[in-house]
Amino acid sequence: MQQFIRFSSDQLGLERILRLFQSITQILLGVPLLAITATDWINSLPSTVEFFSSLAASEKPIVAAGPLKVADTLLLLGDLKGKLALARRTVRLFWFLGSFQAAQQLYSNGGGLDVWLDVASRSFNGMYLILETVTMPDVVGTPHLRLFGPALSATLNLEAQRFWLLALICASASSCLKLLATYGQAAVPETGDGFGAKVGEKKKKGGAAEDKAKKEAAGVALAKQRSAKRRALLRKLTADILDMAAPGVVVGWMDVDAGMVGMAMFVTTLLTGYDVWKKFA
Repeated sequence: MQQFIRFSSDQLGLERILRLFQSITQILLGVPLLAITATDWINSLPSTVEFFSSLAASEKPIVAAGPLKVADTLLLLGDLKGKLALARRTVRLFWFLGSFQAAQQLYSNGGGLDVWLDVASRSFNGMYLILETVTMPDVVGTPHLRLFGPALSATLNLEAQRFWLLALICASASSCLKLLATYGQAAVPETGDGFGAKVGEKKKKGGAAEDKAKKEAAGVALAKQRSAKRRALLRKLTADILDMAAPGVVVGWMDVDAGMVGMAMFVTTLLTGYDVWKKFA
């Protein structure tokens, strides 16, 4: 329970929870059978008719009075999905600062191709997040507070999705290079038997056995570290590849069913949320 409290109180953890709920609404919207099942379940709840009848009596009714129809459920889910997306945007309001800072630090340190891909990924992600931030007033939709108007705001949000997709592509390429590097690192001993020993110098059997045991223990620890690193890289690579579906569909580079996008979003939320969850163990 303490771990969940710390996880849900953290900004990253809260964003992952909201994303999980958003992915579920996306799946329900994209799979008609699930929408029908959800409608039947909602109608079976006590006082459902009275509750939605009161909603219908408001100035801006979401659903019609009486038992829910599938179309009403889809309207409710669409409205809920939009509100969850807006809540996530609010949490991510200034995350672009962290992305640009990370890109600058990686650029300063330098490195191989994987590092430059990380620099590009963080930079593209920062552009995605900053475009989300500047279009926030337009997304909220408060009259007279829109900065860009519907047309320009839609264009900027489309470009934001394009930057996100480019960030995911660069991150995936970097993860592939890092993953290959872990398999290319062979556990070669630094010295051979008797390497560097003076002529006539003999090691005690006990000391040699102790050195051998230390080397074996170090080899086992190193193997565990590499295995853990590979698992983390595989999780990140899988999440980044699956996440490409959402922006890919928006920019028109991919043709994926809405239900599949929701399922991909659900899986990637669990994969990325696991790393955040572990921090609070």
